[in-house]
Amino acid sequence: MENQDFERYISTKTSLSKNSIRHCLSRHKIFLLWLKSHNKELNKESAEEFFYDLKQQGRNNNTLNTYVFALRQYHNY
Repeated sequence: MENQDFERYISTKTSLSKNSIRHCLSRHKIFLLWLKSHNKELNKESAEEFFYDLKQQGRNNNTLNTYVFALRQYHNY
């Protein structure tokens, strides 16, 4: 249910375009799956580790910024 609430929040409380909402939900889902697969809880250290893993996979800064944006939206939620 939390994912539906988050989707409702970013759809109604932010001025994001449909494409931005789609990307935000996608990145959010990837992050939650990463947390689950690594048995981590959401905190500063796990977020830093997630970004470190993405960087080690060769993700460029623009891609990393899409994850930062999504996590900021989730933090605001």
